[in-house]
Order: sequence, then structure tokens, then C-alpha cells
Amino acid sequence: MRPSSFQSFLASAMLFILLSPAGLAAEKQLRIMTYNVENLFHPSDEKDGIGFVFDKKKKEWIESSTYDKEDWEFTPNTKEKLKKCKRNSKSRLRARCQVDWTESLYKKKLNQIAEVIVSSNEELPDIIGLVEVENEQVVTELVRLVEKKKRLKKGSLKYIFKEGYDRRGIDTAILYKAKNSFLELTQNESDEPKVKFLRLPTERLDSGQTRYIVEAEFEVFGKYKLFVYLCHWPTQLQGKTKKFEIDGKLHEVQIDDELRLALARMVRRRMDIHYKQNHDAYYVVTGDFNVIDTDVPHAFSEGLLAATDKRKDLLLKVDKNQLNFSTVNSHKVKLEDVHIGYFRNQTILNKTKDSFPRGTYFYAPHMAWSRLDRFFTSKNLEAGYVPECQKGLAVKSDSYKIHDNGPWAGTYTYHMPDNGEHRFALHVPFIGSVVTRTPLKFVSSHPLQENDQLGYSDHFPISMVLWDKGSGDKNCLPYEYYGVSVED
Repeated sequence: MRPSSFQSFLASAMLFILLSPAGLAAEKQLRIMTYNVENLFHPSDEKDGIGFVFDKKKKEWIESSTYDKEDWEFTPNTKEKLKKCKRNSKSRLRARCQVDWTESLYKKKLNQIAEVIVSSNEELPDIIGLVEVENEQVVTELVRLVEKKKRLKKGSLKYIFKEGYDRRGIDTAILYKAKNSFLELTQNESDEPKVKFLRLPTERLDSGQTRYIVEAEFEVFGKYKLFVYLCHWPTQLQGKTKKFEIDGKLHEVQIDDELRLALARMVRRRMDIHYKQNHDAYYVVTGDFNVIDTDVPHAFSEGLLAATDKRKDLLLKVDKNQLNFSTVNSHKVKLEDVHIGYFRNQTILNKTKDSFPRGTYFYAPHMAWSRLDRFFTSKNLEAGYVPECQKGLAVKSDSYKIHDNGPWAGTYTYHMPDNGEHRFALHVPFIGSVVTRTPLKFVSSHPLQENDQLGYSDHFPISMVLWDKGSGDKNCLPYEYYGVSVED
């Protein structure tokens, strides 16, 4: 029996799909996602955590293993808790901590976050960076819920987590597919995973500690070494300043800006160490960086993206009286901002770029968007403008996304708060303004009302795809042929 014309067409179409670059690459794609899940706290009060307390006699910060984390605002309401809430100097935080953070509310929050993780991508990401998770119990319960929603066997997802020194108990975690034929967490000679939890030295000039930066080494597609760094840098809201003498002049600097710069340089130096051992490794730095354009010093331009450390470190010291001004370092691994690379890519239509989300975080009081959550990749992962010209492991050029297309996005209408905050002429023109596709916070009103819609997080998740281009297309024409400068 001869095949019909329709059957012949169908067979040809299937063959084209299978032999096309997209079809061939389908089994060789690695999806990475980062998501700040906004205060994913367990309702129990964590009293025996690790942290730093100030020793008045020694006049320095010392480590404590019985540190009472300041997580009480995310616990069920009690008379003692509500008294603490009223003593808070900021009315916004006073209202937030009055939310009755019960086991039921926690479970709803957990379910909402799991729903975003499984719904925001067609496939469950192979690597998921989580920011703002309280402890290992929270991570474990979230992993099990994601497995259940995706109908995966228990143990299909594994996680990397270690309790850090954050005073509130906020930490980071990396989830990854354990039963993945092309992704494997690298082991050392003792069969221990090659994972590091990085932090600044304890000899800090201000207080406490920053959250861990998680460094994980993976083997991808059985041949590529990939280092992933998950970050959650200090917030913009602390506003601490300190005066330092720089080049003979006294300068007042923002401690948090300096901290972010110090953390950026720490990541770069870790990469330099790995580069000495393996020139061909790939690097992805992701997370919530809490960096905005007006930061001085700027942790991106002077840290992550800088070719050298041109400026002295202010926050590390050798002894109680002397600052350690580090020598200028020239970095071997060059990093690229995936967002900037996306908009420079001339193979992506302008109308697609025009509809791209405005940011990952919306600061309502100033009606301002920020891209606090980002991907930075080593130069050898650069997507390039012509997919056929890519070689080895590379960012799939059109895969970068800020996920604002689900129920976790809402509409915000500006109003003047009753509590008197932000009562400045600057904000009067904003009254009544409506902004669409903003992150839908889990709890949007304080105190929480019975008919309130529960949201998800105050950040949008981001994702991108790495794919194996092998040796590339031997007949690939140079970039100049496509009207693209190599320097771009």
C-alpha cells in the first residue's frame, strides 16, 4: 500500500524536526532557574542557630552556636510577639510582623512557591537556585512538594544547603535533578560533593555576617565542568555608613555597597583559583544581588564585570587598627550579564525585546523597577549572535526569561499609605497610577484579612538554557558577515 501524500508530508515534517538543530539539541539542554521566594519561614521559632554576638570586653564579634535568630515575626501570634511588633520603629515592618504566621499559612506559601517552580517552565529546571529559605526543613518540604506536583519519584531532586549566619535566619539553597543523565554534582576523591559555602572573614568592621555564597561544581553532558555560584547579597534597606580615610581624604561610604563589592571580588577570586587548574571550565553566577544603578561603589562595574580590582577593599582588616588594602588583581575569567547580551543579540526581534518584562522586583513606594535577580556567565558561555557559530557549552540565545506570565503576576495601584510613610511631594503624582505585571507578594495587606488573595513572592523568577553545541558548524561564516561587530 502506497503512503498517501499527507502521510508522506507528515513523515517529512517529523524527519525535519528530528534533524533540525532544535530537535537534536532537545536532549542536550540544561535549564537553570533562580527564584527569590520571599521569606519562606517555618512557623517555629529558631532559637539554637549559629550567628555572631558582640563581645563587649573584647570589642569584637564572636561566633555563637546558640544564637536566637530574629525570625519571631514569622511565627504564630502571641502577646509577646505583638508587643515586639509595636516596638518596631518602622510602621511597614510593624504591620508585617502582625501577620499570624501559622502552620496553615506556611503550607499555603509553600504550595504557592512550588506551583511557580513547576509551572513557569515547560520542563522542570535542572538546577534551581532558591533565595530566602529559612532552614533545611523548609527546603526538604519544598523539594518533596515539587516532586509530588511533577509526579517524580522521591529522591529525584536533591539539594545543597547549609545554615548560615544571617541574623534573621535567611539562607540560600541549590536544588538539582539527581537522576539526570547529563548533570552530575562532581565528587572529590573521598566521594564528597565539591561544594563550598563562601563568606567574608569574621574580622568585619561593622556587624554580623552576610549570607553564604554557595559554590557548586557540576559535570554537564559528561564532558564540561560548570561552576555555579548562588548569591544573596546585603539588602538596600540597611543604609549604614562609616567614614574611611582613602588616599589621605576622609570619605563616608555605604557599608552595604562596600559589602556587595567585597562579595563580588570574593567570587572573582574563587574563579581565578579554578582557572589555574582548568582553563576550560564554565561559570554561572546567579541569585538576588540587591544591586541598583546608583550604588557607589558598584559591585558589578567595579566587581563582577571588572577586569581588575582597581579599588582598595575597605571592610577587611589585619588587626584592630590597620586596614588591609588588597593588591590590585587582574582576573582571568571574564563575565557577561546575560540580560545585556540578550538585548544586544540582533537575531532576536525588536518586538520581542519590547515586550520583555521591565524587571524582577518592583519597589512600590518609588514606583521603580529593578533587576535585582540576574545571571552572569563566563565569556566562554556567551550566547553569540549566530547560534550556528557557537561551540561547546553555550547560553541558548533566546532562552533567557523573566517569568511574569503566570498567576504570580498582578496589578498594583499606588495609594498614599495611611501610616504616613513616604509622604513626600515626590510621590503625589503617583496616586492612582496603575502598574501591570508586577510580582504578587504572598501577603499584600497588613494585617491579613480573611478574604485577601494570597500571592507568591515579591520577586519574579528568572531562567535560561545552556546547550551543547559540540564543535559548532564548520561552514559557519564570521560574525562580520551578519553585520555584527566582534567587539559587541
